[in-house]
Amino acid sequence: ARTRLASRRGTVDAADLMVDPAAALASPWDPGEAISLIKATDCPDALRKRLIEVVSDPAIQTSRYVWGAQTPGQFDCSGLALYIYNALGVKLPRCSWQQCAAGEAVERGSLVAGDLVFFNTKGNGVSHVGIYLGDDRFLHAANPKSNLKITSLDTPYYATRYVGARRVYGVTTDASTLGG
Repeated sequence: ARTRLASRRGTVDAADLMVDPAAALASPWDPGEAISLIKATDCPDALRKRLIEVVSDPAIQTSRYVWGAQTPGQFDCSGLALYIYNALGVKLPRCSWQQCAAGEAVERGSLVAGDLVFFNTKGNGVSHVGIYLGDDRFLHAANPKSNLKITSLDTPYYATRYVGARRVYGVTTDASTLGG
């Protein structure tokens, strides 16, 4: 029998939240490729260093998706953004739809590593966030079956759900949502 867990988003099988031990040992992405993406875009040095730390950390690479989580080993999409930016002194709101109001808007053609990219995955406004790495690719905590991964903005699922992007590092336009 499978154990069912209740959450605000319905029920899920407990087995879907477990990480296969063999899969947990392998990175879901090539850290060298991710670092190359980050280095190829123009972003502040402190942000570049932080992004490289994150994509290089095996504890983050093998993290599983857990709704509401924001620590290595467990993240949801907005928790991953919080984790990255808290270390840089940027205080983001907790939820993706709130994060979408932070910082300043960025056109898709002007994205740089570290920009937050937002999606409408539920049909009623912003419901997902990722961290842009470069070359139209972003890091995100996708869902309990996919966990953390790097995906192309051109993937049909995300391309049709793309809402916009925000630059939050070094932007002080709204002191209530950003720190430093």
